[in-house]
Amino acid sequence: MGNLCAGGDASAGENDPRIKAMMQAKQQQQKPHRKVPSLNQKDKIDILLLGPGESGKSTFFKQIQFLQTSFPNNNNTTTSTANNNSPVVDNRKSTNHQTLQKANSSANLNNMNNNNTLSLYTKEELIDIRNCIYDNILQNMKILIDASRQLNIPIEKPENREVAQKITNIDSGLNFDDSERAEFCKNVKDLWIDEGMQRVFNERDKYQLLDSAEYFFNELDKISEEDYLPDVKDILHARLKSLGIKEYQHRIQQGMTMTLIDVGGQRNERKKWIHQFERVTAIIFFISLSEFDQTCYEDNSTWRVKESLTLFSEIVNNTLFDNTPFVLLLNKRDIFEKKLQRKKFSDYFKDFPTDRYDEKNPSDCISYIQELCLNEVKDKERINNGSLIVKILSAIDQDNTVQVFNQVKEFIVKHHEERLKELEHDHKHH
Repeated sequence: MGNLCAGGDASAGENDPRIKAMMQAKQQQQKPHRKVPSLNQKDKIDILLLGPGESGKSTFFKQIQFLQTSFPNNNNTTTSTANNNSPVVDNRKSTNHQTLQKANSSANLNNMNNNNTLSLYTKEELIDIRNCIYDNILQNMKILIDASRQLNIPIEKPENREVAQKITNIDSGLNFDDSERAEFCKNVKDLWIDEGMQRVFNERDKYQLLDSAEYFFNELDKISEEDYLPDVKDILHARLKSLGIKEYQHRIQQGMTMTLIDVGGQRNERKKWIHQFERVTAIIFFISLSEFDQTCYEDNSTWRVKESLTLFSEIVNNTLFDNTPFVLLLNKRDIFEKKLQRKKFSDYFKDFPTDRYDEKNPSDCISYIQELCLNEVKDKERINNGSLIVKILSAIDQDNTVQVFNQVKEFIVKHHEERLKELEHDHKHH
């Protein structure tokens, strides 16, 4: 599999305008050739997952794969197109639309354990992901150690300061042997529960830390076990490097095929988006609710909310997608609600209308963010006629993902079928 691990992408400088320029060029050069659903493609739906880095696209993508493989009946495919453009197709067992509906019960979702994971990944792949998780833990702890120095918040216990130096001297977590893993996990746990380090963690809006850091730090006892292999929750939380474009194809109602297309969201990955635009049946655009107190990885100065709104505006207002069903997913509600318990929302949104919204109420704050997003949509008729919808999501939550995905799927299929009826009508009258 190669190196799957990834943290924040710091390779780009100021806000990259290339995606906007490329889209404009594409419109001028290929607008007459914009593909629309044809009668020959009536059983095929392609959904493009877009959004900035850390918005949760890949977590959503993985959730759908796991939900499908919880009920292995039909053969569906996952395709990864790496940077060399060589597709690798894995014929992995999955399920259809009807069996996914059954996954709405908690009992079925609880069956998504490590056995289900093994049906989607080989043991060698799981070992690679396990090593990436160790590296995620290492890099996040190094970030905390560095932040303790930058913020002048000392590690409380002297012995833990020595441990911090050992952690800092480790280059990579990819190649630990069994004894090294056990010692590493013990050292990280000692640092994690240090009172000084907890104070550093509480100031995490002042530096870049992965959302999954707390989860893995709290799972160190399990992760340190000699025969440990990642389960579903671990893989969902793991930060893995996206190699090119990933596609997941599965059958839905009446033999119809739906393909999810996941592309990287970091700035230097967005140049790949343009190549997928012509085939799109629908777009799902992800924005993280929890990013309101964060800056971008790429430059550590641009407010993530501004980056997300700018990118959303560029996509939703592109004339290539005038007739394309569009779903805006406001993701990471779980993290967002936790942040609101210790953050004052209006400190980040100076124009927050306190006469209409209560900043201590998560639903009100979400409504305000949704309002900001919809203000970016130039053609308001798309909102009025229902061709653009907004859903709230916690992609890490299995039940919520099932519920939202079924709603989104119903919306897209409905619009696809309406479009096909229009094409059939035009065909008969010509």
